[in-house]
Amino acid sequence: MRYRRAVEKIRILAEACEDFSKRFPGEEPLLTEAYVFGGVLRGADPLEFVEVALVLNLPPDEVVWETTPRGTPWLADYLRLSKGGFAYFWRSHLETSKPQCCHSRGWSALSLVPSRSVFMKVA
Repeated sequence: MRYRRAVEKIRILAEACEDFSKRFPGEEPLLTEAYVFGGVLRGADPLEFVEVALVLNLPPDEVVWETTPRGTPWLADYLRLSKGGFAYFWRSHLETSKPQCCHSRGWSALSLVPSRSVFMKVA
């Protein structure tokens, strides 16, 4: 996929995450954070896929890296991750380290700074 399309997919994902947090509010939401990493941050063109790590409000033993934790297939569908173009991974909010490339940003920064590490906190 072209870089421009990848950035558009990230914007759509950010909007879906914001919508998710509004539709399913709670003191302990399932989805707490999302990270974009990999080739899109380096400006690679073309890209095979956009790499995303999504942080869940589940303990680490329920969110093993490169697995599909219980209750997440519907979330992948809701966020349109399963439509293609994404390589997505789930993480526990209790893991002590962020994916290697990420630093703090708000959701709005996603559309403004697509070529940098982006840490998206679900509001």
